[in-house]
Amino acid sequence: MKKRRNVFLLLAVLLASCYLLLVFGIVMDSTNDSSGGLTILLMTPHLILLLIGVLFGWVGFATGKAGFSLAAAILYSVSAVLAIMNALFLVPSIVLGFIGYANQKS
Repeated sequence: MKKRRNVFLLLAVLLASCYLLLVFGIVMDSTNDSSGGLTILLMTPHLILLLIGVLFGWVGFATGKAGFSLAAAILYSVSAVLAIMNALFLVPSIVLGFIGYANQKS
């Protein structure tokens, strides 16, 4: 019997991955500015937690384990709190991550 993939979790991880690449590019581009060091200092915890969340999200999607999906959604939430100005961009990933966790059977 073919196992059905969780579409909500896939969308959450794809959106978070795109956001991660976008923010990482912006932060690396700002290193040429005079406030580049401050930008890197403030955004590093946000990026690290988001990267770990994206990795957990991909593992949760690939293996079908609900624990990884929940951990990814929680890490997206904590990452959004660390960069509250960018939290609006992570809200769809957070909501879809928790919906994906609720729909995932393991």
